[in-house]
Amino acid sequence: MRHTMRATVFGSALVMIVLLVFTAAQAVPSASVDFQYNLGGSARYGMIDAGKLYSLIGGRLFIADVSDIAHPVELGSFPTPGIGRRIAKKDNVLYLACSEGGMVTVDVSDPQKPKQLAQIIFDTSDRLGNTFDVVVRGNYAYVADHTGLHTVDITNPAAPVLKTSFTGFANSRHLAYDLMLDGNYAYLCCEGDGLYVFDISNPASPACVSQWKDAENNFGQFYQSARNGNYLYVAGGIKGIVVLDVTDLKSPKLVSNLVGGQGDWGGAIGLVNVGTYCYIQDEFFNMHYIDVSDPGRPVETGSYDLEGHHSLGIWNDGSRVLLANSTYGIRIFDVAGQQVIQQGAFRSPGRVMGCAGAGNYAYLAAGENGLKIYEVSNPAKPVLAAGLALECFANGIFIDGNFAYIAGLLGAGEEESEGGLLEIVDIQDPAKPSITGSVELTGQPVNVIVKDNIAYVATQTTGIALVDVTNAASPTVLATYDTPGLCYGVDLLGGFLVGADGLDGIVTLDVRDTTYPKKLYGGVITGNVLNATVWDTYAALSGGSDGLMVADLALPYNPAPGTVIEPLPLRNQPGQTKASVAFNSYLLTVETIGNYGGVRLFDLQDAESPAELDGDPYLLGDPLKVSYSPDQGLAYVSSQIAGLYMYSVTLTDEPGIDLDGCWLGWAGETGIALELDQAHAAVSGAIITAGSRTQQGTISGTISGRTMTATIQPAGTLSLTLQDDGTLTGTINGETAKLKRIGDRDFLTLHGAAAALRDSIVENKDNSSAVQQVFLNIAENALAKSLTSTNTSEALQHAAVAEAALSVSRITGTIAAAYHYLYPAAYGEAQLAQAASEIMATEICKDYQLSLSFFDKLGDDAMARASTLSATKPLAIRTYAAAVRFYEKVFERYQQNKPNCPTYGLAAFDGYYEGGIDFGLVQARVRACVSQSDNGTVAGEIYIIVESTGEYLHGVFDTDCINTGATESVITGTILVNVGEITAHLLIESLQYNTLSQKWEGTITVVEQEVSGLVSLGKVQDVCPEGWDVIK
Repeated sequence: MRHTMRATVFGSALVMIVLLVFTAAQAVPSASVDFQYNLGGSARYGMIDAGKLYSLIGGRLFIADVSDIAHPVELGSFPTPGIGRRIAKKDNVLYLACSEGGMVTVDVSDPQKPKQLAQIIFDTSDRLGNTFDVVVRGNYAYVADHTGLHTVDITNPAAPVLKTSFTGFANSRHLAYDLMLDGNYAYLCCEGDGLYVFDISNPASPACVSQWKDAENNFGQFYQSARNGNYLYVAGGIKGIVVLDVTDLKSPKLVSNLVGGQGDWGGAIGLVNVGTYCYIQDEFFNMHYIDVSDPGRPVETGSYDLEGHHSLGIWNDGSRVLLANSTYGIRIFDVAGQQVIQQGAFRSPGRVMGCAGAGNYAYLAAGENGLKIYEVSNPAKPVLAAGLALECFANGIFIDGNFAYIAGLLGAGEEESEGGLLEIVDIQDPAKPSITGSVELTGQPVNVIVKDNIAYVATQTTGIALVDVTNAASPTVLATYDTPGLCYGVDLLGGFLVGADGLDGIVTLDVRDTTYPKKLYGGVITGNVLNATVWDTYAALSGGSDGLMVADLALPYNPAPGTVIEPLPLRNQPGQTKASVAFNSYLLTVETIGNYGGVRLFDLQDAESPAELDGDPYLLGDPLKVSYSPDQGLAYVSSQIAGLYMYSVTLTDEPGIDLDGCWLGWAGETGIALELDQAHAAVSGAIITAGSRTQQGTISGTISGRTMTATIQPAGTLSLTLQDDGTLTGTINGETAKLKRIGDRDFLTLHGAAAALRDSIVENKDNSSAVQQVFLNIAENALAKSLTSTNTSEALQHAAVAEAALSVSRITGTIAAAYHYLYPAAYGEAQLAQAASEIMATEICKDYQLSLSFFDKLGDDAMARASTLSATKPLAIRTYAAAVRFYEKVFERYQQNKPNCPTYGLAAFDGYYEGGIDFGLVQARVRACVSQSDNGTVAGEIYIIVESTGEYLHGVFDTDCINTGATESVITGTILVNVGEITAHLLIESLQYNTLSQKWEGTITVVEQEVSGLVSLGKVQDVCPEGWDVIK
């Protein structure tokens, strides 16, 4: 990968001696990415016709034989061009309402091979179409879309023609949701504008007869209706079931409504009517049975326990009721008798929170459905191999050897989680997975990676946890680090951890001591960072609407903002980059616009100018994560809404070896230090030859098979082959050569440099003179002590002795080559300690700041002195040791005193704030302009901007909002938010001022839906700026 010049040196000697810029012409590789299959996701609708079950789950239409209703058998499926919401059928053609995908016609005459005939999208000049329902009568399809009620001529289903559109709604944000036909009338339920009745006696030209809503009393959030006689039963959202008298269609009248009953309701968003009963689809809880024999007094008589699975659609034909039960699948009920009986089900893996591939299998973290394992040797036809119920809500997954590591939430899921788990599953036999061990974690575990028996878990509100998984049956938490923001993901950069910290940007931690991670950097360098992936010394940061930034982390304590890859727009809407994964100098990004999206593949060999190679535009839902399995050549995109999307990634002309790193050895009598930077088959780097004199140069070459050939500048050639034992053998400038890898390029630590030098001395000192052996023995002993030192300052002190002994000895060969790594590695360690100390001295609470700042200043003074001594390296290293000794005092005091610092304190909630709310399924940005009176009362306005759609809600702080507390500020109260003409209540349960992050943090609950979100607000300035309330 191409490197740019960075003024500060870190890591290997070769970076110090030769600052590389590889500028030779690089061929852009050939690569492709292609959609294979998607499975899982939310079940949204199902219907039965002529012994076939047609269901919309995730991003697919499924067709199943239900001649045996208890055991549906899948016949075929079809990837829909949008999130499917409703189905209508005429003859052998299905008409699908597909959200942003519009209305789609599908030929199902062969149920094993459904085929798309046509698609019609209802975009307007100022709004993106979003199709929620379709009903067919005769030669017309009536379509409920967010752009209006549309009438489509379907005389030829392969060429539908839009005839008329009704757009004369009282509220422009009407959000048309459901359409029901009865006789010559159509009843349109709108989420934001109540009920509309249309006369369709002229089927080609519906005429609006009336509208009904009562905004003053919050009647107007309507989702589905059913007519029986002169009564219309409506699923009324927060108002439960609403009964209207429609004797006079020009003037419907409210008869009654019922909210709640024997159990909690989370919002009625669907219903069907069977005789004297209505069956209510409650979005978040159970299915309720309502006796409507007296329409003026509906009574709940019971409910069906759905085990926490949400519901998104309901359908009936006589006494058979189908419930689209989101993460469960399609439930089939018989409601004819005294009991409601589930006759059968068409199951789904549900939402996919994460996926990892290994061998011939894909391992899915499937939320409340636990672990699902699919055989994917043919990725176009995955086959379920096994499932395993977990204690946790499976949120993230990583495969290492024979184990799957699953980060999950306790409780029903992300909205209700208090703490979580890391569960370890034995997958040695993928058909028989078994839980081996687990450990409890704080926060909301969302992602995990594993390396060298350490699991690094992103836990959102509590940052990052490090877990020792050496004993899989008894994992142990080694340390935690609470990041300023919500940590969504982590990746490793050598011995350093990069955390995606949401609106707070990124953090980098030194995790070489896994019991005491030390922060090196924290800050915003791009938007809302939901994902960080590392390749080489770069991190690709997915920043939502701000695109993807490729940041240079050659200095982990000083990341450099880099190239931004802008997300592609679609249908005049701006895109968002939600996730990415880097591998083999490639970068695969995931972008969406609403519930539409795709993947894009880039070449990263020139990180300053990534070249786009290919892409696949098919992706639905709001993706969370992406992973790549190099052995399978498959990429997995996880989405709560649309499930798992699998893509084949074909890479051509890729070498099967990785030579990237630092290498040490000999060529004849000459010592060789080689630093290789590999991108695909291209290799560049720096070389030091230590013979009778030391020379430095650069190399440029290629890899073919297992052999690298390169040209050396200013003169020479090399040809080296990777052997099975991991060594490189061949020739350098005509001399027989052998080298071994000693560490990562740019990240050769003091320990790595000391070990390489010590080993070189042991292997070669017998060939030295008696006088040289004296000094070599001194250096060997000093290096041995350095390697066993318990702290960095002591290790540096001994390294200084070794440096002194070697500086007066006329060393040559491999020892001389290895010697060149020692000083820059020592300097790099001192820089890391300085960066960590500065952050600790700054972030500690005021009670201890003076003490830590004192030692931090002494360390900085020593560092300044050392910088003047570079010509005398032993003295410089000794001075670095003195500086680090002061920094270690900062580390000790921080570790001792940090637990005594109050997390929360007193502050006024006054001024202009920005931040975010994480509802789990939905993330939103927040702007607030507030003022606080002397008695603590809080007033002001707030805007909540949904990340995935760009839509926003406006609210005001109600009169009950107040800031109280004697020692810790606590804000409680209600925010009134307008949703169309409905007022929703956001309950501030507890918003507290975090003295460390200097942010207001807490929980907000949407009362009407009982959904909670994590809030973080930081003060931007005292006065609200002009235009703060203008949302673009």
